[in-house]
Amino acid sequence: MPVQLLSNDNSNDPRVISLEMYEDGRANFDMHYFFTQAQASFGGQVNSAPWDELQTAVEDYCTDTGVAPVEVALRFVHCFDDTDPKLYQRLQICRMIPSAIPSGQNEAVFDLDVNGAVWYEIKNGTIATTANQNLEGITYLHSMFYKVEPQLQEMERLADGPSKYVQNLVLPWGDEILQMYLENGSPENAGVNIAACSYTGTAANVEWPHGIVIYLSDSQGAAMLNDYNYISLFHNKGADFATACPPNCNVYIAPAP
Repeated sequence: MPVQLLSNDNSNDPRVISLEMYEDGRANFDMHYFFTQAQASFGGQVNSAPWDELQTAVEDYCTDTGVAPVEVALRFVHCFDDTDPKLYQRLQICRMIPSAIPSGQNEAVFDLDVNGAVWYEIKNGTIATTANQNLEGITYLHSMFYKVEPQLQEMERLADGPSKYVQNLVLPWGDEILQMYLENGSPENAGVNIAACSYTGTAANVEWPHGIVIYLSDSQGAAMLNDYNYISLFHNKGADFATACPPNCNVYIAPAP
């Protein structure tokens, strides 16, 4: 059982997101991303599905390919349904292969091997296989608009800046997503939630890139997020350390040790 520490200082581990940080990221997304220039409302900003469905999809991939869980990458593609306006994700499950580390760089780089990769759609409360293997969401890019300054009216359609806006993000299964589940005690009937968030980052092509925070909810639907520290790093915390494409495509870049 994770033991709560007396301090409520947030962890410095870049993989971990606290409740406060999560709420900040959600607020930032709401200030910078809009559906249509008229700023119409839209759903799916927290897209949820049963944890068991995600875990089964990864385990099936590992069984079919022989890839070890620690080598599995999850690539999430931003998608949008403009008939029932809401965000959702397509998910590619593939393999990470260590690449040469450039001189002077501390981060480990992994190339993505898509041989035997499988694709799913996370939408309407479930995870189902899909034949769509596009690494960008065309409807998403044509429906969503970005504002640099929330107080101004100037905005740009994402499709009009094809090299600027995040199209997909890669997270490691073993070091983040599965670890988060295990360090929360492998809760039964848990939900997995993919939330649209935005944080500033030095590698971003825009000041507030569209990222995601992944967190668990318990069997009653309550978010397993708070601002306390525990001996177990991911206990009541979310995961968000992803590699965004653009600017870094077809790779996962791990945090520096």
